[in-house]
Amino acid sequence: MTEREMKTASDYMESLKSMKTKVYAFGEKVESLLDHPCFRPTINALALTYDLAKEQSPLMAAYSPLTGGKVNRFLHVCRSKDEVIKRAQLGQFFTPHHGACIGARCAGTGALNSLYATTYEMDKKLGTDYHDRFVKFLKYAQEEDLACSGMVTDAKGDRSLGPGKQRDPNVYLRIAEVRDDGIVVRGAKAHQSGTAIAHENIVVPTTSMGPDEKEYAVAFAISPDTAGVVHIAEAPAPNARVPR
Repeated sequence: MTEREMKTASDYMESLKSMKTKVYAFGEKVESLLDHPCFRPTINALALTYDLAKEQSPLMAAYSPLTGGKVNRFLHVCRSKDEVIKRAQLGQFFTPHHGACIGARCAGTGALNSLYATTYEMDKKLGTDYHDRFVKFLKYAQEEDLACSGMVTDAKGDRSLGPGKQRDPNVYLRIAEVRDDGIVVRGAKAHQSGTAIAHENIVVPTTSMGPDEKEYAVAFAISPDTAGVVHIAEAPAPNARVPR
């Protein structure tokens, strides 16, 4: 297989321009993520993960048996103790450059690794095909060098109650309808750094679910500009707030 060239920071920023992500910040619709002070610092930080992958390839890149070539380590599933250590070292490496978590990278790689193992165990126990479907998605993400965010935390509502006992069922993301061609979900996720500036959002449950909460035990990938998805943002720092 011919190895695909990994994206550059410029490639990543150009890809954002072609997306029609629906985002609101401070009650106003965001027309351009690249030009908005609430998003540009995080975009710059994420862009570093692309350019520095070429400069620091032993740490930033890994061999993927799915593509037969080099992929960004943020998209790699760890297969050894050494690879787990390298993944941890990524945070130490990037902190001096921007002093923060990399939006749409850190939680995203955690979600990918978790789902790789979970779907494998599910298929062994249940005879399903979730793992094969997940691996196809992972290969696609690696080949296209996508930025994948991890969407974990739900809005939760009354935190003394579980997902199935909430007065408003949509404070936890849930399956609202099952169709022949897939599922319809409703609900809210909160504190999802980088979702609006990612290529794919990896959705996973926020907590353990009981037998009567099956509709909340759902995981999937969705593009941030999918119809019906709305992002409501707050500035990550006081100096990034929109001037009034």
